[in-house]
Amino acid sequence: MRPACFPDCVGNSATANLVASRHLSWFLQNRRSGIKQKCTTDGALFGGRNMLRRRLAHIRNAIAAAPLAFPPGHYYSPVCDPIKIRKWYRSHCNEEVPLPGIDLHRDDQINRLLYWSEFFPDIQFPETRTPPWRYYYGRGNLTYAMGDAVCLYSFIRELSPKKYVEIGSGFSSACVLDTIDQLQLDLQCTFIDPEPARFQALLKSN
Repeated sequence: MRPACFPDCVGNSATANLVASRHLSWFLQNRRSGIKQKCTTDGALFGGRNMLRRRLAHIRNAIAAAPLAFPPGHYYSPVCDPIKIRKWYRSHCNEEVPLPGIDLHRDDQINRLLYWSEFFPDIQFPETRTPPWRYYYGRGNLTYAMGDAVCLYSFIRELSPKKYVEIGSGFSSACVLDTIDQLQLDLQCTFIDPEPARFQALLKSN
């Protein structure tokens, strides 16, 4: 049996049925009204399709969810009740939650982001597969978003490392190689992955 990939798709059959029904209702409603009519621009249309894919994934995982000994939220279950989690976040979304023993160095993070902002105008990653670029952030890339690429680009540009080792390759690896090319860096890369097919496909597109 396969475990579900989403927290609100895990549980007993009643939970799975509830989740599937909720997302299926959303799908049918938007299908009738026409999701393309709601998404007029290319970016909005892409976002609408992504939302549709996520909803369908919820339905698929709800149906295929592995049954649990105890429902989510039960004190014997390690899985939180997704309904309670959503309610809690809605009422506490603007509050800062203390993390005892963990210093996030918030001011340092903000200062670093402000420093990185000087790099942002130079970032040229395309939305679609566009040789000679290997990385792209649009349709077909559901694993490494533009925000991730911006941070990785900025880290490399700021620190100028001489060696880079990445365990698990793919779009992030493509992002690194494109960054090296754009900035003309002398950076030795090692990519480790037992299944490098995705990365190899991105290399072939160049």
